[in-house]
Amino acid sequence: LGIYAGEWTGIAAEHLQLLRIASTAVGLVSLLGPGGVFFRGAFAAIRWRTPHMDLPIALGLGVGAISGTWNTLVGRGELYFDSLSMLVFLLLVGRALQSRQQQAACEAVDLLRQLTPSTAKRVNQGTIETVETVALEMIRQGDLLEVGPEQTIPVDGIVVQGESDLDTSLLTGESLPISVRVGDSVAAGTLNRSRLIRVEAQNVGNETRLGHLAESIHRASLEKAPIVQWADRVSGYFVAAVLLISIVVGSL
Repeated sequence: LGIYAGEWTGIAAEHLQLLRIASTAVGLVSLLGPGGVFFRGAFAAIRWRTPHMDLPIALGLGVGAISGTWNTLVGRGELYFDSLSMLVFLLLVGRALQSRQQQAACEAVDLLRQLTPSTAKRVNQGTIETVETVALEMIRQGDLLEVGPEQTIPVDGIVVQGESDLDTSLLTGESLPISVRVGDSVAAGTLNRSRLIRVEAQNVGNETRLGHLAESIHRASLEKAPIVQWADRVSGYFVAAVLLISIVVGSL
């Protein structure tokens, strides 16, 4: 700002050079520090022969930094460091937002998995009927489970005894309880609100509706959208074309 203001109102040569040196120092710290990620990405692109957008970004930052530094040394010309630092800032903000979205997706998956109980009450039918608490990994299709009031249903299954009201807001977003009775299907992760019911297990663990939902969120956080995949495929040709045009224009 001091340099720009000096161009309009006048500034002593020694003060201008001092501001130019300060701008260069701060700008180089910005480029070599936070902006270093783009140079490392460009180096990796060259090393693995897979050009991507870090390559022209690093090239632009590097040329601007060299030109600005040279102009500081000779005491004339533009510095560019304010524009280069702002470019680094905006690009890093974009990457931070993308990283935050991926982290939020991973946290959502962890939360969904935590909402499924790690144990279940299995009913052993024999001469004397007993109920034992076992790890969820021990439950198999066809097992009879007992779910009391204010307990979370651990599996996808069918109600075979009793009736109750379920809170299914986790899966459907429905805020009102849903009544279930014998013969109705229930899903893992839903909350039994009122009375004890018995459920015959159909799907357990990752095979439940909740497990598929968590897996879909996790896969979506890792995979790229089709338009992004297409952009990745053509980005190499785009980068090569940009660099070739730059060389041609620069040689004219």
